[in-house]
Amino acid sequence: MGMNRGLTCTIVQGLPYVATSLYVLFLLGPKAGISFPFESSNEKRADTQSETSSESAAQLLKQQFINPSEIFSVLLIIGGDIVQKACAQLSGGPKGLPITPVAFSFGWVAFAFGALMSAFGDGSLMPVTDITSTVAVVGGQRKTNESWVLGRLIRDLELDNKRYNEDNTPKLGGLSVRFYRTSGKSCAPHRDWIWKSFGLFIPLQLGVAAAPMYHRNWSILMITAFGTALALTMGSLPQWRAEKFHGRMRTGGQYVLTRGNGHSHAFVIRNLGEDTFITLDDLAITRPLPDWRERAILVTLAVLWITLLITVGGTKEDTWFLLGVGVIGMTHNVVVAGFRRQPKAHGIPIVADETLNVDHVDADTVFSAIQQAEEVCPGVGVTLIPSFYPDGLRPDQQSWLETSKSNVRAKQEQRAQAVPIHANTS
Repeated sequence: MGMNRGLTCTIVQGLPYVATSLYVLFLLGPKAGISFPFESSNEKRADTQSETSSESAAQLLKQQFINPSEIFSVLLIIGGDIVQKACAQLSGGPKGLPITPVAFSFGWVAFAFGALMSAFGDGSLMPVTDITSTVAVVGGQRKTNESWVLGRLIRDLELDNKRYNEDNTPKLGGLSVRFYRTSGKSCAPHRDWIWKSFGLFIPLQLGVAAAPMYHRNWSILMITAFGTALALTMGSLPQWRAEKFHGRMRTGGQYVLTRGNGHSHAFVIRNLGEDTFITLDDLAITRPLPDWRERAILVTLAVLWITLLITVGGTKEDTWFLLGVGVIGMTHNVVVAGFRRQPKAHGIPIVADETLNVDHVDADTVFSAIQQAEEVCPGVGVTLIPSFYPDGLRPDQQSWLETSKSNVRAKQEQRAQAVPIHANTS
């Protein structure tokens, strides 16, 4: 039973690649002299003689470079993962204007059908996280992170806080622990230059597409406008925000984010009670939210993308302009999908914690850094131990750990303060 299920999954996963290969073969096969079994022998003979007498290989190559045909329609069905990550980066805007300004580019058809398959499966639109990490509540449980947002937050914080020796060479080994506090409303991404960059790329695409109208060819502009409208519609579905920021809201709490053993960074995020903030341990767990309305919309969008694909396949003139539109859109999506952003642009506004004696500790050994972090903020060092010492501690280290745990428990017992929990209505 398990083998049959695995075989079925493998076949289903391979269908897009098979379909792409057959599509390319169907489009380009006749030009390469490839015949198909459903053609009659007379038709094949006539086609071969006609192509041999009328067009040489050099003429075909020249014509292809003058007006590349069928290439854009093939490019539309590759690169769907880039489109998905670009949507994930820019989605989740304010409820009043939840637009996700992702450009029309290569890969949209592939992503549309991938999203459709997911909608009838686990129902998730968001991609899986880029990195493996953990989110631990200080004095509480620890979870493996599945959230795209927290994964990107950890990645970008590591890039912003690279470690160097005195001679400016990269510092290897040891551990850096940085302390942050919440600052403002969560789940409301700041519109940085990456979000605003659509104001340059999308008008540029439309300008390139409008150039063929000089000789009354409006088809390129029509295709670009239709594709842009589909991209904006699909990227702005409410489910993006619902998945991206799914969790309870809370005042208070301390969290440790790290990639764990073998890595040299850990980030402590403290909610001092001034902000109602999303609980990061809730956010760390992905919870797909399938909805019949979203499924109906995705089916409709998939049909419209197929319509666009057929239209593009029939375009024979000014195709270089269409390729230019695709290149501009893909450039925008690659930048959006991969560029580093500030925490507030991720919807997790944090700043260096100035309420502590120091905002970070850095030591040449992991255990020394953990001890220093425990002195700065009790409970943090104890929370870091399972992530960096999964196989246990030496006797002297274990003795320090037990003492630290006792101190943390004593302080927790002194605080009999209830922390209110509210439902996330965003």
